[in-house]
Amino acid sequence: MYAIVPAYPTLTTELGLSYSQVGLMVSLWFLGYSIAHVPAGFRSSCLGFETRRGLGRPDNRRL
Repeated sequence: MYAIVPAYPTLTTELGLSYSQVGLMVSLWFLGYSIAHVPAGFRSSCLGFETRRGLGRPDNRRL
């Protein structure tokens, strides 16, 4: 999250935003990111470890 701070001047000049608008944009992104973890956590606990482990691989093969 703090890796975006060096890009603030670029974002303000390229997008024509103020620093407070860029800060609001980053805050809203983080809020949505954290809210999305709640249903993802419930879903992953319902699916179980074996199913979750295979979801990351395109062919779903076991190692």
